[in-house]
Amino acid sequence: MTFTEDILRALQDISGISKSGHDAGLSVGMAIIDDSDLDEVGRRIEAALEPHASHGEKMVSRLMDGEILDCGTGYFRIRGGYVVEFYEYEKGASVFIRSYLISDGTKEWIAVYVDENPRSLWWDRGERG
Repeated sequence: MTFTEDILRALQDISGISKSGHDAGLSVGMAIIDDSDLDEVGRRIEAALEPHASHGEKMVSRLMDGEILDCGTGYFRIRGGYVVEFYEYEKGASVFIRSYLISDGTKEWIAVYVDENPRSLWWDRGERG
């Protein structure tokens, strides 16, 4: 089981769209959630990571405002969100999770994106003992 799969499973009952991909050992995932609270999504992500917390480092940043640009053109506003970086020391994995509250001017939804590298190059395994 990957962190990506654990996170998507934690969101499956509230996700309208959910998908993942795996290639060369790397994993990505995405969930679109129409009717939920950003803090509830954050709690579910935290719960999915909790079993690994004693063997890693977690950094959480809160986003207040932003914009999604594609090829230089603004499409959506980011009205809030979280970015979570998680490093699992025993396996050497790194996981980046972004949860955005997005608005197109008429409706809002939450988008969650996960990128997982099971063999991060940020440290060598001997460094964490």
